[in-house]
Order: sequence, then C-alpha cells, then structure tokens
Amino acid sequence: MRSKVTKAFTLVEMLVVIACIGILVVLILPASAKTKSSSLKFACLNNCKQMGFGQQMFAADHAAGKSVYLGPLGSLTGTFLSTSTNGNGTTSQQADDDLNWLHGIQGNSNAYVTTLQTFVCPATINNVRGNVTTTTVYNNTVFKTLLDLTSKAVDKYHTTGHSYEVFGFWRTYNLPYFPRKTLTSVQHHTNSSTANLKIRGTISGPSDIFTIVDELEVHTPYRENAPNPYAAHGLEGANVVCADAHCEFIATKNWYDRYSMSEDDSSSQGKPYP
Repeated sequence: MRSKVTKAFTLVEMLVVIACIGILVVLILPASAKTKSSSLKFACLNNCKQMGFGQQMFAADHAAGKSVYLGPLGSLTGTFLSTSTNGNGTTSQQADDDLNWLHGIQGNSNAYVTTLQTFVCPATINNVRGNVTTTTVYNNTVFKTLLDLTSKAVDKYHTTGHSYEVFGFWRTYNLPYFPRKTLTSVQHHTNSSTANLKIRGTISGPSDIFTIVDELEVHTPYRENAPNPYAAHGLEGANVVCADAHCEFIATKNWYDRYSMSEDDSSSQGKPYP
C-alpha cells in the first residue's frame, strides 16, 4: 500500500509569503496613519465650527450691550483684563486665551458652547475639567469660571487646559495698545506689518482675520504662532476660526502669509521654522 505524501511549503515559498506580507504592511500603515490624521483634523474642525457659531452670538450680544465683558461694542472675543477702559491693551491681550466667554460664566453670562469637549482637540490629550473652578473679581462682582478654560494647555501632550488660542487683538506694534477685533473693525483692516512686506498695505476682511486657532506655543527652535511638532496637527498646519465664523485648515506652506494677513504682526512670530 502506497503511503500518502503531504506536501508542505518549501523555505523559499515561506520567505516569499513573509516578504509579501511585509510589503503590504509597509503600504497599508502610512495610508492608515494618513486617514487617522485626516479624521482628527476634521473632528477638530467641527469643534472650531461650534466655537465660530458661538463667537457670532457672543459678538451680537456684546454689540447690544448684553455682555459683562470688556471691549468696544461688538467685540468678537471676551476678556476681563485691560489696561484701558475700552478693553484694548497688552494686559488684556495676554489674557486673551480665556475661553470662558464662550462657555459662560456661572450665573452672570450666556452660554454659547455648553459641551466642554468642544474646547479639546481630539488630536491631543488635553482636558477641561468641569469641576475645577476659579474666581475673577470685576467691578466688585465675583465671577466663577472654569480653570481649564482660563488657560490653554502648553502643548498636545499636557492633560490640563484647552486646546485653542484666542486671537482677539491685532498685533500692531506702532500703537500704544493692541486694537480689538470687533464686528465693525474686521470689515476693513489695512495691514501695516513691517515683517512680511508683500502683505503690507493689503486690506483684510472678516474671512481673512483669525479669531481662534489651534494652540501654537513657542517650542525652540519653532516660533510662537507657527505650526510645530508639539501642536495638535504637528507640522502639517492648523485649524482656524475666522471673524466671519467660517473655519478652515491652513497648511504650513501657506501659513505665514495667511497669519500675516490676519494678525498684522511685525515680529517674526508666525513664521514656520526654519
């Protein structure tokens, strides 16, 4: 009786199979990572849209004199700190990353964006705790605010603080203060920047001017307000909310010109490295 012979893979065949699997992995992983990156940018953009809608409602209330916040009527963002009575100045600009004006101050202002997760980019591990509060005293009134909405996180790896920066003022250094962005002032702004000369003298409108952007802190050698590896979307670029409430992702290659059009900044901030 003839014995049954079982055919097995040869060594060469096994090596060919392993090589094919390796090639497939190399092809699939980058595509998978790109898909994940795109989905995170899109989710972040949805956050920006919610904040953009809230910003317009806040500005309308502010223009009608229904806001407790400082600033010329129709201010697109809110702050309590000021070096002058109309809410302009370097002190208030430094406090510009407070997002409590969108979420609402307990018992004293309207809530325009109620979901705390909206203030956290999904590409980060940032977090806004709803049970950690602080207080601000203004005009002898105590306002209770959320601590993690008062300050943004340092980068995408920090677990406390929100994920966005507020650009409520132009960085115009030839004035004794930083002018405030309002429903009126964003309609026609003449750029005077001495850093990006091709932008100097151009006219910016609401669709050019940023009000909220992804957090872009300085991390040497990367400059402040420019895409960097520590920001939510790294060196790809950043999401922005504009003064007309439209939102978009701006790639790093276009960032400096768009930033210059928006911020009228005569410093080197906003210029991608190197």
